[in-house]
Amino acid sequence: MGTLGGCDSSSSTAGITTQIVAELNSMGYSFRGLDPNRCHCPGFTCTLQSSAASVLEQATASVSDYITLNSAFRSSAEQYVLYQWYLAGHKCGITLAAMPGQSNHEGGRAIDTSNYDYWTPILARYGWVHSYPSSDPVHFDYTAAADLDSKNLLAFQRLWNRHNPGSQIAEDGEYGPATAKALYNTPCGGW
Repeated sequence: MGTLGGCDSSSSTAGITTQIVAELNSMGYSFRGLDPNRCHCPGFTCTLQSSAASVLEQATASVSDYITLNSAFRSSAEQYVLYQWYLAGHKCGITLAAMPGQSNHEGGRAIDTSNYDYWTPILARYGWVHSYPSSDPVHFDYTAAADLDSKNLLAFQRLWNRHNPGSQIAEDGEYGPATAKALYNTPCGGW
């Protein structure tokens, strides 16, 4: 991923993201796609933890409407790309990004929607928190879902070790130099 061109982090990392979601599910967590009649979004942005997905769909159904998401689930691979763009001086317009393993988007319990004024009271009735109304007004968290941010990174580490037996890294869900190097050297299309 270290040589990723363009500014489409979701499509560019779709292959490895598919593998990370499968690994998370094999680890006993439950992630699923969102109902396209209730949630409009690109690619893996339309994935959340199952509990968060159900509640979001209930919220949209309550007003007979659909929500357009700019972002929801991100794999640790996609978060790595966004974080690198942020560190590179806001490349691709990324002015804020958490380190891999530290974003609620990685845990599948966060969404971003541009139409936040409309959705804030509706989502609040269903347990979605408008976490940063001043600094990140598009962002909402469903904190009733498990905090799995670091589990996403752990899923990546497990995949890396399975496919790179001669270059093992710690499976600790922590973002350190070895995991950063592994993410840099991971093929966007996965293994």
